[in-house]
Amino acid sequence: MPAELKVLEFPTKAAPKKKKRKKLRKYERADGRFCKYVTVNGIKKAIYGTSTEDVIEQAKEYKMLVTNGLTNLDYEIRVKDWCDLWFKARRATKGKGYQRNADLQMRLIVAQIGHMRVRDVREIHLQNVLNSRSGMSKSQIEQLSNTIKSIFSFARKNRLITIDPSMDIIRPIGTYEGHRILEKWEIDFLLANVTIHRSMIWALTMLFAGLRRGELLALETKNIDFEARRIHIVTAVRFEDGKAVNAGTTKTKAGIRDVPIYEPLYSILKRDLSENPRQYLASQECGKPILSEGGFRGQWDTLMRRLTNVNSGYPAHLHVKRTPEQKAAFEATLKYISFTPHDLRYTFATMLFNAGVDEKSACKIMGHRDVRMTRDLYAKLTIEQNLKSDKKMEEYLQSYVVTEDLTNNSDRRSGILV
Repeated sequence: MPAELKVLEFPTKAAPKKKKRKKLRKYERADGRFCKYVTVNGIKKAIYGTSTEDVIEQAKEYKMLVTNGLTNLDYEIRVKDWCDLWFKARRATKGKGYQRNADLQMRLIVAQIGHMRVRDVREIHLQNVLNSRSGMSKSQIEQLSNTIKSIFSFARKNRLITIDPSMDIIRPIGTYEGHRILEKWEIDFLLANVTIHRSMIWALTMLFAGLRRGELLALETKNIDFEARRIHIVTAVRFEDGKAVNAGTTKTKAGIRDVPIYEPLYSILKRDLSENPRQYLASQECGKPILSEGGFRGQWDTLMRRLTNVNSGYPAHLHVKRTPEQKAAFEATLKYISFTPHDLRYTFATMLFNAGVDEKSACKIMGHRDVRMTRDLYAKLTIEQNLKSDKKMEEYLQSYVVTEDLTNNSDRRSGILV
């Protein structure tokens, strides 16, 4: 009898358990996002958020804004696009100098938050933009702060936002306190190295005549009147996108003026122009005017390098190839000399102050549009002079040393002789 066949039983897979469907919160979608549809004036709009409360709040804000005249396009506008609209609206009412500064500040803002919607920007975002300029000059920080406030105040007035996030932003501390005054030894050092570089003539003209950089670059030698001892300032150069452009006039109407030529500038200019006649006082080696900001900086940096070499005891035209280690060791021995064109103009104003020139006369010579500018400058110089005097007196009195032991002087105070 055949053996009974044994039926093998294989375990069957248990039917998969149905996953419990996640209970969605109000306005939550299956993908985890929150969405609420709002219809205003017959237009349906999807409002997205991070939570139920966020969606409800955004929907209320959207309804309020649209009711007040905001279009759907305005609601989605980005900071970059709004900055462009703001700039176009402001450009017609401001000068070119303001436009250049505003364009620069606007680029800084767009680089950091240009992708955001205007309505999503908060105070923390604007404060971070402003903090990114920490350590720069106070004027640059102030310009950026004013630009930010103007842009978002303009957005609030046009009802893109209900609350201005820039109202309470705080300016970071700037490390650069302002232009400095050259010391007496520095001025003597410049006069002892007049022929060190062609741009030294430029520096001495700004130092002893108080010219602005743009006025110097536009100065033609025919406007230097040696008989009347006057420099006729009639125009100035400004830089646009790095290129020199003759503005056709000066920075202000008061900038058109006659500046006296004092000694030693008179002798220096007369000798230089007799040996090297040219159309422009500040010119290239070929005689052509300076055509770019980079060209001016190149000449100026060469002057600073040569002055530093001479001040450190090296030849002015020192050019030696060095390894990085040798270069670091060499630079450690340098006694640097550095100043800006406006430092020279500021030093000239100090000379007028120290010489006792009255405010109105100084205002005319400097080309200030308002005597209050000169008065404020004089007031600042007075404070600086007082601080220097206090420091000198303190250093002088430190030479006096108390030799008596004052720890056991009670008997002397009581009148008892011991």
